[in-house]
Amino acid sequence: MHQSTFVSVRGAGTGLSASAVAFEAGLNISMERINHILHIDAVNRLAEVQAGVINGVLDKAVRD
Repeated sequence: MHQSTFVSVRGAGTGLSASAVAFEAGLNISMERINHILHIDAVNRLAEVQAGVINGVLDKAVRD
């Protein structure tokens, strides 16, 4: 027998960059603890971050 499971991925949960809506009978995976800023390249205006980084935290890190 084959069953399907719906999977939703949720970032930090602030709702500022869209939001994840879980399916009623699905699996919701939180990326909230995967929240490291890996690299900031100020010259090229690029940042490599993990899925749970909050925009405000990144903004502050770029300004510092």
